[in-house]
Amino acid sequence: PRSTLFPYTTLFRSQKRYRFLVLIPAYREDKVIMDSVNSVLAQDYPNERLDLVVISDKMEESTNRDLSLLPITLLQPDFKESSKAVALNFAMNNLPKEKYDIVVILDADNVVENNFICELNDAYHSGSQAIQAHRVSKNLNTDMAILDAVSEEINNSVFRKGHVNLGLSSALIGSGMAFDFKWFKENVAKLETSGEDKELEILLIREGVYIDYLD
Repeated sequence: PRSTLFPYTTLFRSQKRYRFLVLIPAYREDKVIMDSVNSVLAQDYPNERLDLVVISDKMEESTNRDLSLLPITLLQPDFKESSKAVALNFAMNNLPKEKYDIVVILDADNVVENNFICELNDAYHSGSQAIQAHRVSKNLNTDMAILDAVSEEINNSVFRKGHVNLGLSSALIGSGMAFDFKWFKENVAKLETSGEDKELEILLIREGVYIDYLD
């Protein structure tokens, strides 16, 4: 099936507010995690419909103490072998059995605009079950950072927006992703490698679930 979001103007503005679970796996991310968490807490979205969970893996006690003061759920596992897939599985297995509609995966250095969850809410209401958001580089202060930013936008244009224009699923990037909660809960245990985004792509394609791109 073609994208439900392209062109962007076809996206329905929803009056319904779905229940979101945001997961941030954080491995030794003491320097950046607070900016990411604060950007999620600043969302223009009802607080009672949005739960944020940080999986703190080997972060400093001072960082965990600061996080514990915020209105989030802080998980502090002790993994023998750390990976995003392991952290996501731990979170899904150790959270209260609450009813969510959508799960969002962010990296610990992702900073999102304050309408991020609202846009995902509208996309989900429009029929999207798997969504890749537009990820951009934060820094342009060095030549290497500029090259990274250019590379990121080339990948967005070809493998995400380009795919959707052709009626193909968007490629996943590994963060800024959202999935139907029930589907994710049933499939997260199948993730085994550090390339969890590609594993998720394969699982979605096998089940015929289209991956939309929210530009």
